[in-house]
Order: sequence, then C-alpha cells, then structure tokens
Amino acid sequence: MHHIQRLGYIAATLILLQILPSQIAVRPLGNEVARGQTTEQRRDKAIRLNKLGVQQLNKGEYQEALKTFEQALAIIKQIGDKAVEGITLYNIGGVYHSLGEYPKALLHLQQALTIRKKIGDKAGEGITLNGIGGVYHSLGEYPKALLHYQQALAINKQIGDKISESDSLNNIGVAYYSLGKYPKALLHLQQSLAISKQIGDNLGCCGWH
Repeated sequence: MHHIQRLGYIAATLILLQILPSQIAVRPLGNEVARGQTTEQRRDKAIRLNKLGVQQLNKGEYQEALKTFEQALAIIKQIGDKAVEGITLYNIGGVYHSLGEYPKALLHLQQALTIRKKIGDKAGEGITLNGIGGVYHSLGEYPKALLHYQQALAINKQIGDKISESDSLNNIGVAYYSLGKYPKALLHLQQSLAISKQIGDNLGCCGWH
C-alpha cells in the first residue's frame, strides 16, 4: 500500500552522479587504489564503484552492493571528496534500508545529510531527507517521517526541482494516509499527481505500488 520515494535510491543516485563536474569514463575496475594514482583517478574509481553498487542494488544483490559502496567510501575518504562521500553514504543507507537494518540506515543517511548541508548540496540534501523519512516510515514512526518529507519539500520548492517536489508531496500524502488523515493525504497525492502530469513524469501516473 505504501508508495514511498518513487525516485528511489537508485535513480536519485544516478542523477547526482550525472551532475558531478568530471566526466565519467567506463574503464575496468581494479582491486584497490594503486599507489601512484592521481586524486582524480581515485575519484573516478570511487564514482565507478558507486555506479556498480547501484546496479547491484537494483538487482537486489544487497551484500554485494554494500561491499562495493564500502570500497568506494574507503577510497573517497582518502582523498577527501565530500560530494562523492555524501553520495556513497546515502547509497550505503539505501542498502541498509533495503535489508531492514534501520538503525544503520539512519546512521549513514544522517552522515550523508550532515555532509550535504556542509557543502551546500541542496538537491542532495532534499533527496537525503526523503530517504530518512522513508526509513522512519518503515519503522512506523509516521510523524518523524512526515517531518522529514516536509523539510525535503521545502528544499525542492526552493531549488525548483519539480520531480523531487512531486516525490515529496507523494511521500507526505502516504504519511498522512498512514496516520489516518485521509483528506490531507488526498490533497497532497493530488498535488503530486498534478505536477507529475505537468512535467510528463509517468512514474507518478499509476497510484499505489
């Protein structure tokens, strides 16, 4: 019955990876960060590992994805790239959420949120707030979920991200539904649907998933 985070960890991560400033080349993955590699090469490898981890997560290969993301995190911490570190922590949180390990999911998502706030990544901040809300929703803590969804909505409106705004409205509607506040749920779900139709987002057309 719950239709939470339509964009999801996978698509959200891919969007953020696409807007990182360096171009990503597809090259074979090595075992570890080799000595003599430049910072840019290490960063590229961490990004490739994140993309691989996203593919594994999409296939339901959660343990494999976790190992891949942790390898990326180890590399990115060595070079201190906070943008990619935020993405990687978010992805790890997504794996733990999928595994039902909610305290670990919250820990990593909160770490990602802290980093994204610090570096001024508003888009990432909004996505992470939605992710945290999703974990609280899975825990049945609907007021906390609602709070984080509303914070995400405010950011998405501020930056003009219509897709994420629609996602946040959808999530708020689901939270109100879970709280038994059906008129408010209907209002927000209708607003989400209206935006989805406006921007041609077919993911928002089909009701509950």
